[in-house]
Amino acid sequence: MSKQESAIVAAGFLALFGIIFYTTQCGTNGCNTGVGHLPTNFAECVAAGYRVRQTMPRQCQSPDGTLFTEDAQGTTGKPKKPVVDVVKVTEPVAKASIGVPVSIKGTANVFEDQVNYRVVDIDGTVLAEGHVKTESGALDVFKAFQIKASYTEPYGDHGTVDVFERTADGQEDGLVSVPVSFTKVDRIPVQLFFMNAKKDPQRLHCDVTYAVTHKIPPTDSPEKSALLALLDGTLAVDKKNGYETAVPVSALLKDFQLDKGTATVDFSKELSDQVAGSCRTAAVRSQITQTLLQFPTVKKVVITVEGSSKGVLGK
Repeated sequence: MSKQESAIVAAGFLALFGIIFYTTQCGTNGCNTGVGHLPTNFAECVAAGYRVRQTMPRQCQSPDGTLFTEDAQGTTGKPKKPVVDVVKVTEPVAKASIGVPVSIKGTANVFEDQVNYRVVDIDGTVLAEGHVKTESGALDVFKAFQIKASYTEPYGDHGTVDVFERTADGQEDGLVSVPVSFTKVDRIPVQLFFMNAKKDPQRLHCDVTYAVTHKIPPTDSPEKSALLALLDGTLAVDKKNGYETAVPVSALLKDFQLDKGTATVDFSKELSDQVAGSCRTAAVRSQITQTLLQFPTVKKVVITVEGSSKGVLGK
């Protein structure tokens, strides 16, 4: 082989070695070519098209998990320690046996402080779903949440409790799916009353609500338990059939008294603060009243908010 041929072969080997080195090293670590370059601030993160979390202030998350927080000028922002979890569930633990209601606890750093949950059986049927606000706390930190949720009778004896964040664009994020087993619970049927978009699509009869049969655990006070089940809202199967609730999901039952046929039910301020318009107030009153009047022990229903009946639900 001539010297010229040897030089060509050597050059070829060097070029091949250079390609292999670039592929193994730059492909893994990046070589400052602009391709695969990770952002160093909030503006670069947004410009690169990475996910923006709609917190206050907003945060952008790079592929390596680093969070960049938008500053007052909306440009830079110092990186934070990578955040892996959006939601942390402490109860139930994996493979726990749950009953009715199921207790769900944990911490979360989520959009608008709203934690979403659902209970799903082995067949994929959603037995219960809803959302709650996290407890008050410092901005941009994990805040505690706790949920008590009733669920319909499952298919099979295994399923999951899912907790997650729903982002501003409606996507699920940070899903934590806890495998559980269902304790067999004796149940009694009760009727809960809801609006129905299929039966009254124009909302012409807001004071007319429709019965849906749910099953609840046996109790010494089925009247109160039925009302609590009503506050849990509609189930997935109810929604498919057009049933809707006008009762705010944040409203809490503070007191229940049944005396000589009169049921006096006291709610938190959310019942009146978050209900406006004659149609919705009529629907809420009908839902509560009709749910209680199904019981022969109840002849009259008095609804109060924070102990007062003045101006409650338009009356």
